[in-house]
Amino acid sequence: MTSMEQAQGGDAVTWSLGPAISGLAIHMVAGMMWGALFGLLVVGLHIGRRAIVAAGVAYGVAVMLVMAFIVLPVLASVSGSGDPIRNMPSMVGWGTFTAEHVLFGLVLGLTTVGLGRKMIDLTDTTADVDVHHARPRESTA
Repeated sequence: MTSMEQAQGGDAVTWSLGPAISGLAIHMVAGMMWGALFGLLVVGLHIGRRAIVAAGVAYGVAVMLVMAFIVLPVLASVSGSGDPIRNMPSMVGWGTFTAEHVLFGLVLGLTTVGLGRKMIDLTDTTADVDVHHARPRESTA
């Protein structure tokens, strides 16, 4: 709170290490959870490789809307932190908040496409890969 209050007062370089690390950890965990959900949606909805990046960008915007209008207000009420959390999108600026989430979705989509090329289908019994040791199977001939 101290960092945010000082920033609102015009001091752009003051920040506290503890809250910065806590904020980073919370952001990383939230990003991982949203990313895992995206992966499940891509598989469950059978989103094709060509559409994954666009789906990622759209997903980033959807995450922004859910966070801004549902998650942040609920967290502000539950934690008692009030307006600094509830009004975070407007404090940061909606343009910046949107750009951050579009970038999140873009990177998520690109990463998903990149990882998809390296995935091994564990249900494919004809694959020439030992899935337990991630190496080519030895020939039995």
